Amino acid sequence: MKVQLIVPALEGFKYTRKSGCPPLGLASIASYLKTRGADVEILDGEMIADNETIISRISSGALVGVLTKTPNYIGAVRIAEGAKAKDCTVVFGGVYATNMAQAIMQNRLGVVDFVVRGFGEKPMLRILEMIRSGRQFPENRILLEPTPCFDEMGWPSREWFDMGQYVSNFAADRPSWNLAHGTNIFTHMGCVHKCDFCSRIGPLGGGVYWREPKNIWAEVRELVSSYGIYYVLDFSDTLSQNRHWLQALVETRPFDLEHIRWHVFATAERIPDSIELLKQLNVTHVFVGVETGDEKVAQNVLKGRRFSPQLVRNGISMLAEAGMRVTPSFVYGLRGETEASMERTFLFAQELVALTGAEEVFASELIPWPGAPAWETVREFFGGTDLLEVETLKEVWLREIVHLNPACVREYVDNTLALAKYPISVQGKEEEL
Repeated sequence: MKVQLIVPALEGFKYTRKSGCPPLGLASIASYLKTRGADVEILDGEMIADNETIISRISSGALVGVLTKTPNYIGAVRIAEGAKAKDCTVVFGGVYATNMAQAIMQNRLGVVDFVVRGFGEKPMLRILEMIRSGRQFPENRILLEPTPCFDEMGWPSREWFDMGQYVSNFAADRPSWNLAHGTNIFTHMGCVHKCDFCSRIGPLGGGVYWREPKNIWAEVRELVSSYGIYYVLDFSDTLSQNRHWLQALVETRPFDLEHIRWHVFATAERIPDSIELLKQLNVTHVFVGVETGDEKVAQNVLKGRRFSPQLVRNGISMLAEAGMRVTPSFVYGLRGETEASMERTFLFAQELVALTGAEEVFASELIPWPGAPAWETVREFFGGTDLLEVETLKEVWLREIVHLNPACVREYVDNTLALAKYPISVQGKEEEL
């Protein structure tokens, strides 16, 4: 039986970066299923960029797993309908499905057969075995797998992808950075903080799952030998949140991999404790969640009691002094936000860009993603629907919760993005950067 794992193409949404990173979550599921005899294919809508083409490539009677996020969910529903027309079994997973499972099953029953909450490797195998054995599907179609099993496999294979194209896109995305041979990996899942706007998932019981350093280095070695990689972008959460694990990663690095350059995420309060280890790891670029330049608003971010603009300033200064590139990230429309606090954030953004020479800046209005603490505040405005549009989420949050004019907030977002050579944002497709 064919298993097809799909990332939907975005509809009504704008890319702000090229498709340089293969979907490693699906690669992990594919690798897990292949070792158990499955015939697996991955269709990445960020490369195919057209859901009708994806539907045309779905095999009749296949087991179809669809990776859902808020921006791609409309496409996910379209793919599910196309797959059902081909008598496929359809499974929704990913961060959106994890946090919207009940709404999906209530609204898409008959189109979506299962929703997976959490991690997909074991649930997809269970569904595949049900189909192979002819067993009747259970009444409860929401499957929960709270804990990842990444180290059981070692690392996700890239055999499913045209890595040459991904690597080429990765380099073209930021030409002045000379990233001719870069790709993404992940080292852990989860974060000790739960920022008001963040819906990224780790172990569903809480905590952080850290991969074995020996497996990470084995994966890096394969990337070097198979694809000539020398720059790795860690798309996990906060690399600096566990100093002991970070030290183990540095200490177990093989001598022949010391040249590998790292691009990571870090929170400001952990930078002083981890800066020497980041240097030893050969970190050359750090994405830092600045969020706000206002002292009072910073306390509403839920990033720890010590979080403040001064703490961020100190951490970013240390990174700049170490010669590391910095991507500062800003969120406008936080709880307690006013026009005066947004002005302070914009001035802080100007200061940090001048301090670091940052070419890349992220800025957006707060989006109450399903699963984020902010979502619980706006959930009642959306009833039981499973169709949520990014711009509508922003609008409801800004008007109904923090009582700000969306046009005013957007002006601050746009002005912040204008500071960068490479702006990153989350916007509807009609919005141009």
